[in-house]
Amino acid sequence: MVSHVREDMHNYFLIFLGLLLSSFGTVRFGSMVVNELRVFEVAWAGILCFGGYMVAHEGVNEVLV
Repeated sequence: MVSHVREDMHNYFLIFLGLLLSSFGTVRFGSMVVNELRVFEVAWAGILCFGGYMVAHEGVNEVLV
């Protein structure tokens, strides 16, 4: 793993938070496949997925996308 991730607990928190947000967004997308499609829900799920990716990327690389 990258050396700065091993040294800083803050990076582990960002990685965990990013994975959590991305997972929640993916579950929201899946829920919309089963239930009816709503524009707000689609936008919210996309924001969660991409936002989670950005947060985890910051934790791993210490650089915003």
